Amino acid sequence: MFLSSQGIHSIQHAVDRLQAAALAIPRICALSGTPGVSIGVLYHNQVIYTQGFGYRDVEAKLPPDEQTVYHIASLSKAVTSAAFGILVEGKKIDWDTPVKTILPEFDHSNRTIREELSIADLLSHRGGLATQYALWVQEHGHLKFTKEETLPMFATLPKVREFRSKFGYSNWGYGLAALVLEKLTDMTWGQFLHERLFQPLGLTRTFTADPNTENVAKSYVPLTDGTIIPQTPPSIADGNVMSGGSGIRSCVSDLLVLYKALLNASKDQFLNNTTSTLGLPFCQTTTILSPQVPMPGSSILENTYAMGWVRTQIPQPLGSTGTNGAVMKSMPFVGRGSPSRLVINHNGSLSGFFSAVLLLPETDSAIVVLTNSISKNDCSDWISQLLLEALIDNDENDYVHLAQISSEASDQKMGDIQRLLSSKQIPNTSHRPLLDYTGKYYNKNGLWFPDVFLTEDGLRSCMKGDR
Repeated sequence: MFLSSQGIHSIQHAVDRLQAAALAIPRICALSGTPGVSIGVLYHNQVIYTQGFGYRDVEAKLPPDEQTVYHIASLSKAVTSAAFGILVEGKKIDWDTPVKTILPEFDHSNRTIREELSIADLLSHRGGLATQYALWVQEHGHLKFTKEETLPMFATLPKVREFRSKFGYSNWGYGLAALVLEKLTDMTWGQFLHERLFQPLGLTRTFTADPNTENVAKSYVPLTDGTIIPQTPPSIADGNVMSGGSGIRSCVSDLLVLYKALLNASKDQFLNNTTSTLGLPFCQTTTILSPQVPMPGSSILENTYAMGWVRTQIPQPLGSTGTNGAVMKSMPFVGRGSPSRLVINHNGSLSGFFSAVLLLPETDSAIVVLTNSISKNDCSDWISQLLLEALIDNDENDYVHLAQISSEASDQKMGDIQRLLSSKQIPNTSHRPLLDYTGKYYNKNGLWFPDVFLTEDGLRSCMKGDR
């Protein structure tokens, strides 16, 4: 690839702006409680900037870089969607094929969902069912369900919104999609990804199991006083529950290769009205990257969910699949005053990790941010927006200030929960004999229960008998 002097100047200008913006990253991390972060930027199909900050291993004082492996959490969803693009292209399934056609044992009390729920519905979070995923991973990163329990758990998710008309985030949907993929291919979800996506792209540091390699980020969590403590990472991986939605570990370098290939394939397929691209594994991108359901909220500009991706036409807020919106009174407008452009994006979070990716098809650009803390705010989200505004020559938002107020709001929220619990206590009353409270409290389908038991120190509880 040959660049004109003007093109070289444009890239150098972008690098200079990114380097200047990155000076704020250590402060954002300190305010958030994030010990380590790796970032990378693709611009006009070239990797122009990668950098690591802080520590991937706090105890050993080891720094991260673009090769450091992190859990990428829900960035896995786009890869699972890409796998189904390969299956649709190979005539193994159609986007509107009902799940029940592939998995006859699939059931749900709602007839429409039972008979019509499709792969496209699962991948675009438009099935209309409750989210209900807060309890599937518990202390020490233990998963509380097996992959085989996905179907009976999904069967009891209540219908809470209109089928195919409203967005409702669902990790269970991607867990179910992984089961469909395995049934169609006679391979595990992870085996298929490695054979059909990772190996063709030459991704050598992308894993669907615990990586047996060096330069892997340890995971952490900050306390309200700022202390950083180690956190056991979730054991989510190929063969486990929720793998289809959160089971991939990777590094910035590999992800930039993957997103570059996706951008190139999608450009070819959109421009030439095709569904595959010679030499690239991504298929059906015109469907995968097209709007499937509106995102919550109102905007005159596009804000929709595709399949594993959010489509956001800026200027407007980003981070709709991140967690900052849960603690902020309002999210900042990104790109205010700049020309409107499409940002294809997603966030990820798991116990011990946050991640973010932003794609700008107009300039063949990608921004990747991986962090190793389930921090007070979504640090990766703020950093990705900071880098985006640097890339588009826009300095509207103060992301250090946003990191500060969102961290303070997170601490405040923890205090609010404590105060709420205290307000429910009735003074000068006695409790029943402690033994009366012990036992297992099963949910509707009998697959999940807190186990309350008595010790010398009083009542204790654990999930599904994991004492």
